[in-house]
Amino acid sequence: MTHLTEETFKPRCRELFAFLCEDYGFEEEQGEGDRDRFRLRYSSDRITVMIESVSWGTRIRVGLGRRSGFEDYDLEDLLSLRGGPEIGECSPSTQAERLADALQAYAGDVLAGDTTVFSDLKRLVRRALRAERYFPDGRPQGVLGWLRWLVQRILG
Repeated sequence: MTHLTEETFKPRCRELFAFLCEDYGFEEEQGEGDRDRFRLRYSSDRITVMIESVSWGTRIRVGLGRRSGFEDYDLEDLLSLRGGPEIGECSPSTQAERLADALQAYAGDVLAGDTTVFSDLKRLVRRALRAERYFPDGRPQGVLGWLRWLVQRILG
């Protein structure tokens, strides 16, 4: 799988996500040093969109949230709530294209400032976090979870 490099990531994503500025009035925020080499942030009056390269440049991720108190909800979670496409395994450049298209097609209300769906995303994230605490057979994951489970089984 081809990686997006430091030289190609930002120019490619600026090109693909230009509609944020052109159609919704977002402005690109200036990054701060080394940690923002593979991250772009765009903000409007109410919403922030973050595009970042993760997993050593093999994946692209888009986060959404309020400008004030940025929640960083994953665009792919929003797509699952709204019956959008799966981004799938593909090159980072193709992922960026698919994410830009999906953001435009399925999150226009959010980009326009409507944060109503954020409560559904918050519930989805909480459910996922609870589910990650347990193995499929119901045993808890992690040492503390396992100890609590064991004590409950012993004490009844």
